[in-house]
Amino acid sequence: MPQARTLARIETLTWVFIYGGLLSAILGGFTADLDRPLAAVLIGVGLVLAVVGVVLIGLRSKLHATDVASNPLAPHAKPASKDVEPATKDVSEP
Repeated sequence: MPQARTLARIETLTWVFIYGGLLSAILGGFTADLDRPLAAVLIGVGLVLAVVGVVLIGLRSKLHATDVASNPLAPHAKPASKDVEPATKDVSEP
């Protein structure tokens, strides 16, 4: 199971690929009259990046964050047992 940081990176890459790809494809469309080969490359790369972003959305939907409480090696793991007393003092007593 991936950690929350890994999932956040996947989400960021997803939107970078989608928006960057669509922007590239649109720029390719605008340059089609001036330079056909450049426009074809921009449109092709842009559409590939957008498709990769959509695939990452599917991948991210299948992944779930690691539960910190169930991972004993996590730095801030909570005890699995409910019988453990909290380590705080009662400040209401003088």
